[in-house]
Amino acid sequence: MALSNYTPHYTVDDYARWEGDWELWSGYPIAMNPSPGMAHQILSGRIYRHLSEALERAGCRQCVAVPEVDWRADEDTILRPDTSVVCEHPVQAFLTKVPSLVVEVLSDSTRQRDLLYKREMYEKLGVAVYMIVDPENSAITVLKRKKGVYQAGDTLTLNLHTECEISLDLTELFVAL
Repeated sequence: MALSNYTPHYTVDDYARWEGDWELWSGYPIAMNPSPGMAHQILSGRIYRHLSEALERAGCRQCVAVPEVDWRADEDTILRPDTSVVCEHPVQAFLTKVPSLVVEVLSDSTRQRDLLYKREMYEKLGVAVYMIVDPENSAITVLKRKKGVYQAGDTLTLNLHTECEISLDLTELFVAL
């Protein structure tokens, strides 16, 4: 018999009672330890600032950048992107609507998760833009969802909402890391 037959399947209600730092992937608990290193946190902060400023410059009042908040994707999946942009979403303790943009900053402990599982989940769940920031290689990969699948984007001009297009200049993102 498969191991999955004996592995507990958890829900959002179970997650709400847990202590510590977790995500819930299709019913399976994923520990978010150890916490990200200094370069990861600096980059996350810079990205959040750049996104917030770009949204403000573009007059995108219906969209907001949010750092590390739980996204309840469904009854057995909770994801916590490093940064998200959400549009027309009520302010509450967690997200329930699909973010327009998700940013993950790679770290040693999350690299494979972010490049494989989360990429697949974000694509499946309908995230329009997935930005992967790699501090080790000073690289940014932008994936844009077209016809249900991600394709590499060649610009940092992003359509996040019917009335919201932003342009990002991330040339100084990796300076002094």
